[in-house]
Amino acid sequence: MRWRNGILDCESKGKRLCTLQEYCPDGPNKPPRGGQRVQDAWAPISDANNDWVYIGSNQDQLCKSYSSLNGGENPSWGRLKEDKPFKGDYLCCEMSLVKMDTQSPSWDDAFNFCSKTSGKRLCTRSEYCPQGKGAAPQGGLLSLAAWAAVFDDSNEWVAIGYTFPLRLACNLHSEIAGVKPEWGIRHTTRPQRGVIQCCDDQFDSISGTMSYAEAVNYCAAKSKKLCSQSQYCPSGAGKPPRGGTRPGEAFAPISDSANAWINIGSSSKDNLCQINPNYNPKSNNNNNNNNNGIPPKSYLQCCDAEVVSNPTITNPPLPPSSSSSSPPSSSPAASTTSNSNKDNIDSLALQQAQAQEQLQKAQEQLRKREADEMKRKQQQYLQNSLLDKYNEEAKKKLEKQRNDFANKFEKEYKETMDVSKSVARNALKEAQEIITVAKKTAIRNKQLESKDPSIIMKQFPIQPVMKPHNPYDDCVDCENN
Repeated sequence: MRWRNGILDCESKGKRLCTLQEYCPDGPNKPPRGGQRVQDAWAPISDANNDWVYIGSNQDQLCKSYSSLNGGENPSWGRLKEDKPFKGDYLCCEMSLVKMDTQSPSWDDAFNFCSKTSGKRLCTRSEYCPQGKGAAPQGGLLSLAAWAAVFDDSNEWVAIGYTFPLRLACNLHSEIAGVKPEWGIRHTTRPQRGVIQCCDDQFDSISGTMSYAEAVNYCAAKSKKLCSQSQYCPSGAGKPPRGGTRPGEAFAPISDSANAWINIGSSSKDNLCQINPNYNPKSNNNNNNNNNGIPPKSYLQCCDAEVVSNPTITNPPLPPSSSSSSPPSSSPAASTTSNSNKDNIDSLALQQAQAQEQLQKAQEQLRKREADEMKRKQQQYLQNSLLDKYNEEAKKKLEKQRNDFANKFEKEYKETMDVSKSVARNALKEAQEIITVAKKTAIRNKQLESKDPSIIMKQFPIQPVMKPHNPYDDCVDCENN
């Protein structure tokens, strides 16, 4: 068997070829899964193209890869088809990637595939490839796909196919080719890219754009609060946020101050986790992910709210009176303090009422927005239905035109063929007549050349020669006349 046969056979069973770590979970010089063989034996692994692990009787080589034992070289016999006694056994492991309905999805198709699952998103390159660039992805190289869509940026793909040199494995398309692929926004047949991996998302993703007040209410409804900048970005400014960067342009609200947003999008990697004071979520130019056809989304993270008991408003102690016999109520200072406390209570009550009113307005706006979104979806569905109906009618009309043209062409072709056949028959008849005359003439000429004159005389009898009539022959007495 060849190394490639192991990959193909495992994938035909809905699995994948195991990696070195999966063959030998206990490390080198330890028995592999499935047991140690009593003679020299090698098994294909998916860590690199044409790499094998030793599972035979030599204890020093046991559970070590061929490339590690031979200075990075791979065996020539690993590409040969003929069977050898030391190769042929292999293990298949469970497939962690999901096979899509098509082998040629666009990046948007992959993005939406994961987004349909609550709390999921496309995996990033680092999640596909924990060992980094130039190494096999998690789960090994594959045959059924050369690329996989990643969350690092819109229309970005990572190399996971076994046909790539190992140095290019786990590289992004933009790193290999310098640009993003055109096939990533279309449905071209090649290259194969129909497998995908979805990962847990620490961000909450909400369709459409969300204002700061709506974000606050969203977290409050979950008995939480917006996360702070330090909670979003434990690694500091300029580093990816917790949960990974978002494709394109994206911002997230933070609790550090009112209407504060930090950059979490891949389009401004130098400004990651930094506050953008000019961001306005309702601006047409600032919709999250409003690029490359990605539907606008709002991203945020809600953190546990600090438990703070409601403060009890109490009157401060009165200042000492100059006369112990004077009642406190008669003191001007006590009266002023009491009025001040009352004003504070009224002010707090007014602020609470205003906050409650703002909350009700925000909730009403959210309900209205949800209703508008539902109406928009209904209109979109109606438009799609009308478009499908129009496309169906256009398809039928085009099909009728094609059939009419085909029938007309067939009729004209048949008439032309009938005329051609008639002309050909007449020409053939004339030619046959000419041939017949020619044959008769040849026979006659041959007979004329014959030495037997009787045949000639029989065929061409000599006609008697008539003597010319002389009028004088009828004269009886011509001399006398």
